[in-house]
Amino acid sequence: MMGYRLDDIIKRIHEEKGVSFEEIERRIRQKLDKLSGLISREGAAHIVANELGVDLISSMKKHGVRIAQIMPGMRNVTVVGSVVKDYGVRVYQKEKSEGKVWSFLVGDESGTLRIVVWDTQLMTQMEQKGFGEGVVLRVSDGFIKENNGYREMHLGNRSTLEVNPAGVTIGQVKTSTGPSYIRKSIRDIREGEHLRLIGTVVQVMEPKFYEGCSHCGRKLDGGNCKEHGGVAGVMVPILNFYFDDGTGTVQAVAFRDMVGRALDAPSEQVVGFHKSLEGFDAAKQRLLGKPLILQGKIQKNMLFDRLEFMVSAIDEANPEELIQELSGDS
Repeated sequence: MMGYRLDDIIKRIHEEKGVSFEEIERRIRQKLDKLSGLISREGAAHIVANELGVDLISSMKKHGVRIAQIMPGMRNVTVVGSVVKDYGVRVYQKEKSEGKVWSFLVGDESGTLRIVVWDTQLMTQMEQKGFGEGVVLRVSDGFIKENNGYREMHLGNRSTLEVNPAGVTIGQVKTSTGPSYIRKSIRDIREGEHLRLIGTVVQVMEPKFYEGCSHCGRKLDGGNCKEHGGVAGVMVPILNFYFDDGTGTVQAVAFRDMVGRALDAPSEQVVGFHKSLEGFDAAKQRLLGKPLILQGKIQKNMLFDRLEFMVSAIDEANPEELIQELSGDS
């Protein structure tokens, strides 16, 4: 609830008000007895905190939300963590100019989270304040989204970032493993699963395109991105193909860089298919019949009432290794 676990709420009450753990527990039980079946223990703890004058909202702004509690879709989030890995600045081409994006990984005692910075002023502040691996950050007013099964916190021009805030320390960072990809046969797939599929491409459709945000790739609505506002649009490719493993067939969907990976074609050529399909047939023939190892997530296409495989990683499968692994598959 609200980004705080029960243990966090109890600890915050104890630290701010000096109330014993036994007394806090007694008050929580009272609320549960009074509102039996209508409230959780965490909800009861929130009521106790409010009655004792503990402002959990302000506390979350100061201390941040535990990374393990962060969920896609959360907005105006504050995170406090230590920089585990700096991926650096990547330059990308917009319609008439260049853009920059800086990403890095932060962690706390509960897990790790990727931070994506789009605002150039924030980047300048990071450079000036000695940003680097090992420093402690307080990052505020970010938006949480999911990218290929991983959570990301995106920072824009309304976000703030503090380097080594006074009085803030981070304990042993817990390494997050991210989504676990299960090896499965297509006949056994279920909605929502992160899977590793091994099989062969048996049909390839012509690529489709939509106008997306030059920052995040999200589809634009009237020239505007929900996250980044009015931006220059770029053509984002989508490739649908059928994937068969001998037990069944599933429609796989590849986006952005995965399209070039599937077709073994540079991104410039893939984007060019939007205007002309010259060269597509050759790329299609390279893909047809190719044994691949795919990673991704099973999602339900509500329009067509079918399961589809959203591809997040593509690797070529050596035929001998493929036969050996499939022969051992139950």
